[in-house]
Amino acid sequence: MVIVPRSFSIVVAADIADGIGQNGVLPWHLPKDMAYFKQITTAAPKGMKNGVILGRTTWESLPERFRPLPKRHNIVLSRSGIPFEGAGTARSLEMALSKIAQVPDIYRVFVIGGQEVFKTAILQHRLECIYLTRVISHFDCDTFFPAIPENFHCVQRSSEFLDGKIRIQFESWKRH
Repeated sequence: MVIVPRSFSIVVAADIADGIGQNGVLPWHLPKDMAYFKQITTAAPKGMKNGVILGRTTWESLPERFRPLPKRHNIVLSRSGIPFEGAGTARSLEMALSKIAQVPDIYRVFVIGGQEVFKTAILQHRLECIYLTRVISHFDCDTFFPAIPENFHCVQRSSEFLDGKIRIQFESWKRH
């Protein structure tokens, strides 16, 4: 029997053209956004933790000292099924969601990248929320976040503010 959680969320930072990366890395350095990402993906009641699902390229883009992402149950998507130290593996998003649903102390589940994983995740009926950091600038990107579906609406948007020298704002999108 396949066990699948009721819902999951996406956490992503994208520029004004929905760019999310270049050559396998983030094209910006945003300390406030990184703190926001950490807060969202680690906040859980005592005795529980959140799960994060990420593609192999996103995993490899993380500095080694942050692999696996601490205080989170990590599952890496890889078609080859090769193991990743400190993380579970799955060949598809469906398999990852099923595996993470079997972990007893999981509070929430987040898909955190990259492009191909987002393309699959954004079409899932179990996608509940998109936490989008809008980078209010244009960067030379070669990977992109897909268009937010029409059945989602922005329920919260912060004021624009500087993160270093780059203007950003935090948005939360929920399904109608």
